[in-house]
Amino acid sequence: MFDNFLYESITFSKQEQSKCSSSEEMDDFLKALMKEGSGKGEMNEKYLRDNLLTLFLAGNGPVSTGLSWFFWLVSTHPIVEAKIIQEIKDNWPTQEENQTPLRDVDLDKLVYLHGDLC
Repeated sequence: MFDNFLYESITFSKQEQSKCSSSEEMDDFLKALMKEGSGKGEMNEKYLRDNLLTLFLAGNGPVSTGLSWFFWLVSTHPIVEAKIIQEIKDNWPTQEENQTPLRDVDLDKLVYLHGDLC
């Protein structure tokens, strides 16, 4: 199932890449990898799939470890926890406003949380 997902993603990215002009910026790893190999002929789909799988598997450990460390640090610093909670309450959509999807603009308002995560 995961292989199918990766191959579908590769096919979709190739279709998207063929639609964009060469001056447009690639906005994800797969498109950047395909652009890097575009001067060297057609990139093998298995090669792309292997790179995506490696990125997915290698990226899994550091993210979970980093988040565990983040939550432990926040739980041991109640003042920081209170500031994060207050910032979320001030900037997160209420139940009534929650009918629209969350946008990047909404997340950009969580400056203190972003700083803590970094």
